[in-house]
Amino acid sequence: MSRKFIAIAALGLAFSIGAIAPAIAQEGKPASREETAAAVCMLAPMTAEKRLEACDYIIDSGSVGGNALAVALIAKTNAYLEMKEDEKALASATKAIAAAPNLPLPHVTRAAIYSQMDEHQKAIADASRGIELDRRNPGGYAIRAEAYIGQKNYAFALGDIDEALTMAPKFPQLHLLRSITLLGLDKDDEALSAARSALRLNLELASAHLVRFDIFMNRKQYALAAADANRAAELEPKFYEAQHAASTAYAHEGKFERSVEIMDDLIAKTPDSAQARNGRCWALALMPDPERALPDCQLAIKKEPEHFQALDSRAFVYWQTGRIEEARADLKAAKKIDPDFWDWDKREERFVTVLARRYLISLGHYTGPIDANFDDMTPTENAVKAFQKQIGVTPTGKATLALVTRMGRELR
Repeated sequence: MSRKFIAIAALGLAFSIGAIAPAIAQEGKPASREETAAAVCMLAPMTAEKRLEACDYIIDSGSVGGNALAVALIAKTNAYLEMKEDEKALASATKAIAAAPNLPLPHVTRAAIYSQMDEHQKAIADASRGIELDRRNPGGYAIRAEAYIGQKNYAFALGDIDEALTMAPKFPQLHLLRSITLLGLDKDDEALSAARSALRLNLELASAHLVRFDIFMNRKQYALAAADANRAAELEPKFYEAQHAASTAYAHEGKFERSVEIMDDLIAKTPDSAQARNGRCWALALMPDPERALPDCQLAIKKEPEHFQALDSRAFVYWQTGRIEEARADLKAAKKIDPDFWDWDKREERFVTVLARRYLISLGHYTGPIDANFDDMTPTENAVKAFQKQIGVTPTGKATLALVTRMGRELR
């Protein structure tokens, strides 16, 4: 799945906080006032800005060093992460490692940051060092697993997740991470079971609903997928990816008006989002309504020229309106950006089939699957033959651009 793993990076940080007490304690000695202040700087409930101020006061005083200084720096790191200042967070975590190189906490924290930045190999190296220093902390295993997933090394990821689960079996994000990994291994049944485990532990975990959405989409259970996406959107109203997911599910279910309605709302909230514009373009193109679709595709590409999915959507729109060479140019550009996303050489064939199915539904000849599933073409071929007999041509069952154009004329 392409979606970033929501809240998984924070998981490693949350577990790592459990290492604070042993980090600042000196064997046989009570924690000093400065060491206690460093722990308070990390743990006290306050805004990110206040945390930065409190930690800077402790650090600038020069009264702490070693592990206590590292903890204060990690507290600053967390504040920067809350403020979405990833580069400053990375610099702070690096300083913490320099202050206490044998402390697991800074290594795991920096691994989480690298994971968020898609620096997977660096994340693996830091997480591995954190695990080496403390094999009892599941956070390091969770972060390393996320990095392995980023590399599509699902077998290694699963081993780390299962290790973490032996230490923290009731942490829902670990079950969620396991579900993502199993989905990557094409083990949908086990992935669904893991997602359900995450939801049993926390029914309001929006990211778990979205992972289950992916599983249901794989199974072509579009109504269930839409329900999970809608639930994720309810739980986190600013989680706009959930709305986009719901629109996708409705489009696959053939509920194009509902799909467009959701994208209308999403565009009203995020008018500058290329993803939202592309989503509405594709839904309108599927209705099919290429004239209404084209402006959204154009705007999506203007905002993000490398948005290969928007190029693909525009190709479908151009193709429907007879601008075949422009459609092929867009497909060529999209293939260059991401050559592995589709079998691009068969994309036009898919366009023909997708559009034929939509027209044939309206013409009363087709009741089969309406997504782009090509595993069994028999229902489509039978419907095409029925239409060909209706218009008095040889019933070959083969959908072509010319035939689809004729279907469109029949509906006007």
